Amino acid sequence: MDAISNYLALLEDVERPEAEAITALDDELNRLMRLGRDTPLPGATDDERDAPDWEYDARRAVATRRFPSLGYYNIPASISRSLAETEVVVGDAIDDVADIAGDLADARWRFENTTETDALWSFRFFYDHHWGAHANNLRWYLFALGKER
Repeated sequence: MDAISNYLALLEDVERPEAEAITALDDELNRLMRLGRDTPLPGATDDERDAPDWEYDARRAVATRRFPSLGYYNIPASISRSLAETEVVVGDAIDDVADIAGDLADARWRFENTTETDALWSFRFFYDHHWGAHANNLRWYLFALGKER
């Protein structure tokens, strides 16, 4: 839960200089990725309550304010097939930050309002099927920014 709270604090707490915020973002992504990978997927839960809608547009607006220099970047459409011939698609770092925050806010809500099994299931399932891809792409982008500037 601390890793989730630390990531969400990047958007919810006091603003800091962008360079410091980007370093913190990279640090928190690294922690979350390890936790996502190492958290076992528990059995299905029977809790059917839905977390509140986290209002994507509001999250995106905060991410834009906190990380104004982050933008679009290239992603290969395939990593292990069609080598040297794959299509390049466009990633959006602000969308990555906002989407990860939405999935983590859902998991935090579940830790606070449902069962631990339900919360862990949500955290790991969405790591495998949504926020994990955003986090991996965003980490790659942040790494490349340091090399390409």
